[in-house]
Parts: sequence; C-alpha cells; structure tokens
Amino acid sequence: MLRATKIRIYPTIEQA
Repeated sequence: MLRATKIRIYPTIEQA
C-alpha cells in the first residue's frame, strides 16, 4: 500500500 500511495493509491501495484 505504501508503494501504491507513491503513484496515486491505485490498486495497480497493490494487486500486482
């Protein structure tokens, strides 16, 4: 979640 927040709190990295 911390990494997704860097982009835009998107579930792109969260699901990756």
